[in-house]
Amino acid sequence: MAGTGFFRQAPGADAVVSTLLPDGSSEPDPDTMSRAGNRLRLPAVAPVGVGGTTGEGRMNASPNKQLVETYLDGFRTNDHQKILSCLTEDIRWTVFGHFYLTGKDAYADAIEGPGWVGPPRLDVVRMVEEGDTVMAELSGWAPQESGEPVRMSMAEVFVIRDGKIAERRAWVIPLSENEHR
Repeated sequence: MAGTGFFRQAPGADAVVSTLLPDGSSEPDPDTMSRAGNRLRLPAVAPVGVGGTTGEGRMNASPNKQLVETYLDGFRTNDHQKILSCLTEDIRWTVFGHFYLTGKDAYADAIEGPGWVGPPRLDVVRMVEEGDTVMAELSGWAPQESGEPVRMSMAEVFVIRDGKIAERRAWVIPLSENEHR
């Protein structure tokens, strides 16, 4: 997620160091390195719900849900143009407890925040829509400069205006012990 540098893993916390295999078991993933050459220890997160990283479920999704999935895909692939193409010029972005900004230029500057190493893994747990508002529950992780990822659970509210995201409100909770803490 953008600005993942704002969400640091607790010192001394062990990250899950594995790749999820089709049979549900896991094995170490030794081949992932950060831009700085540090080994990234990336947790396994199985995509569930409305699409995750695989795009499942998009065929029947509303235009607003498709817009949010396109936006999330931009973060998953570090595609700034894709992200920005989903936003209004006067976008408002709040990550509660961390920052608030307005305007597409400010948003573009914040996509890769302090400590940014590479794109996050974002899996949609569920996505619901009412009127011009889409809410997404996400799970995932983001690589950090230390080589240890920060795992997180997120709730995001997207307000859509004229086919673009006009407001994004996010609650991001770092997880250091398990899927709940």
